[in-house]
Amino acid sequence: MNTKAYLHSRALSSGEYRVQIRYRFAGENFALNTEWSVKASHWDKENGRFKSNAPDYKMNNRKLDALVLSVKARLERGENPANLPKDAKPLEVDLVACFLRHIQAAEIGAKDIAGSTIKNYKVTLGKLEKYQATKQMPLYFDQITQDFYTSFLAHLKQSEKFGMQGFYNHIRRVKTIMKLAEIEKLHSNNEYRHFKVKRSAPDKVYLNEGEIEQLHTFDLSAWPKLEKERDRFLLSYYTLTRYSDSVQLKRSHLLEEKGVKYLRFKIQKTKRLVRIPLKPEAEKILEKHQWDMEGSNQKSNALLKEVCRLVGITTKVWEDETEGPKCDFVTTHTARRSAAINLSSQGMPENEIMDLGGWESREVLRTYLKNARFETATRAANHPFFQ
Repeated sequence: MNTKAYLHSRALSSGEYRVQIRYRFAGENFALNTEWSVKASHWDKENGRFKSNAPDYKMNNRKLDALVLSVKARLERGENPANLPKDAKPLEVDLVACFLRHIQAAEIGAKDIAGSTIKNYKVTLGKLEKYQATKQMPLYFDQITQDFYTSFLAHLKQSEKFGMQGFYNHIRRVKTIMKLAEIEKLHSNNEYRHFKVKRSAPDKVYLNEGEIEQLHTFDLSAWPKLEKERDRFLLSYYTLTRYSDSVQLKRSHLLEEKGVKYLRFKIQKTKRLVRIPLKPEAEKILEKHQWDMEGSNQKSNALLKEVCRLVGITTKVWEDETEGPKCDFVTTHTARRSAAINLSSQGMPENEIMDLGGWESREVLRTYLKNARFETATRAANHPFFQ
């Protein structure tokens, strides 16, 4: 049984060709029309996929893959191909297709999910697709068992060097989609409910005040790209913001009252309105780059490690069961974490840090402050009690 996407042999009046899913079953050929039509020059005939010059090719290829898998699944489960409709609509029997549908619904506003949350679900979808490709078989709902849990963990640890907390984050999203699919009566497999998920915060690195100053004063003018990355990081630190918020800061967010400058903006993730005093160093960074701090989070994470290695932030540390130089663990989010911890160390009350950074609960904020406990031990070593 071979199932693959092809173009219809005859063009439509628009000059495009209808995309079909064709398969051969028990010596007979079948064809199902899909929602797509495409120019021949935009079609990869050999692989049955949209070329990179086709509009929205990445998303359409994902949807097409899910549809082909769905048709395969229906046939493998014994459904008579003659009973399949002429217009193909996927019967979701696999996890990846269901993930994709819920992400698409969120992107068009059909589900109240924050942009950053959608990104996280897309990351998990990508991991599942890679795992599925490795296993060379779709992830049917009834296969999401303890064996899948163990195998997926091994895959992430071996191929992507994942720690347990990263794995738990992906499993938490898998459980959410499985629950939604169960509510929709797409499966009756409840084994996923027993998947172990820990919510304890991992030990994440932060930069102390000395390291922040070290980063601030180091001359990076010979490396303009690294210099701007350092500036993005410091801007997030000085404003207690997530990367997604700091790169969107514009002059329109600036206000001044009684000679004091503030930034006033709505946090993308929580939609909460915050107001933060504009530190002179932060204003200098914004003016230096003409209030244009846009960038890519993924690229920034890679460049920040290079920046911190160059600056000399290389103390040996542990993070999520892994040891290495601190520079290897620094990410864009390290800035926000560092600001919270350093403000707390300076004596600022938790409720004030919460208001400035837009944290919604003390519990969430304390997962950040938890990471300062080893620094506390270092300071306590000089206390008379321990002498």
